[in-house]
Amino acid sequence: MPSEVADREQFMKLAEKAEHCRVVRKGDEVKLKLRTPHRLYTMRLDAGEAEAVLKELKCRVFELNKEKKTGPKTEVAETRPKVETAEPTPREKQEQV
Repeated sequence: MPSEVADREQFMKLAEKAEHCRVVRKGDEVKLKLRTPHRLYTMRLDAGEAEAVLKELKCRVFELNKEKKTGPKTEVAETRPKVETAEPTPREKQEQV
């Protein structure tokens, strides 16, 4: 079950351990979905604040295109190259096998 985070500093602290962040834009509102190994965290911001947060994130960022409310979500583009870490994530270990 996802948890919503209201504090920007707490969100940035969680982002240090995150695998990636998905960005969903709906009009003036932007929803950031932060995937950590154990949980999904979300945060709703206006467009200006979201851009400032996205510039500070160190994890991979994916822009999602939401066509319909019930329609499929498609990945549009990765906006930041993957940063190599010392140890691969559990998902990367699984893909290598």
